[in-house]
Amino acid sequence: MTEQTDTEIIKQVLAGERNAFRVIVDSYKTPIYNLMLRGTGSYEDAEELTQEVFMKAFKALKQFNYQKSFFAWLYTIGVNLVRDWNRKNKVKNLS
Repeated sequence: MTEQTDTEIIKQVLAGERNAFRVIVDSYKTPIYNLMLRGTGSYEDAEELTQEVFMKAFKALKQFNYQKSFFAWLYTIGVNLVRDWNRKNKVKNLS
């Protein structure tokens, strides 16, 4: 059994094999979900934000630097997203 690296999978996705991104999602959905859950405290919001992280990553995949860790890049997208979410929710809660 040969296991593909993140870089190989990303190259496949960028070459038009969009279904290959499923491997990335399956590999990292749990840690990203846990990050979102810690950041929101809500199962439903964490689920929605997890999906959004992967959508943002998919759209920005061309910008990924192959010299860096894919997971660190993905995690950073998640951290920024949950920070934005918290900023927006604080404003809503104060109204």
